Amino acid sequence: MRKRGKTDVIEPEIPRKERSTYIPHSFTEVELKNFFHACDSLPSVFHTPEQRSRKITIPVFFRLLYSSGIRTYEARMLRVEDVDLCNGIMNIRHSKGSAQHYIALHDSMNELLKIR
Repeated sequence: MRKRGKTDVIEPEIPRKERSTYIPHSFTEVELKNFFHACDSLPSVFHTPEQRSRKITIPVFFRLLYSSGIRTYEARMLRVEDVDLCNGIMNIRHSKGSAQHYIALHDSMNELLKIR
């Protein structure tokens, strides 16, 4: 409208988005081993039911993320009925862009889920 002479309002200038300087880090085998060891070695002090379940869920949660490549949100939205342990398939219903898809579980992850 301003270009046509229909208004005197000046449009505000929108600042450009700064480029990110973040450089992704690929974990080494040693770092991964130490990380999963720390997950498995959580303190055994249980004052609440939530703390008791954390000892089991944290190691499984991070191994699931690592072995499948799913997003944290996708893992948190999983329900028991979304995981088929007989066939080793996960149904990801809540995903980025709302696209439902299936993911095959690694054999070791499938066995870990059966144990837990």
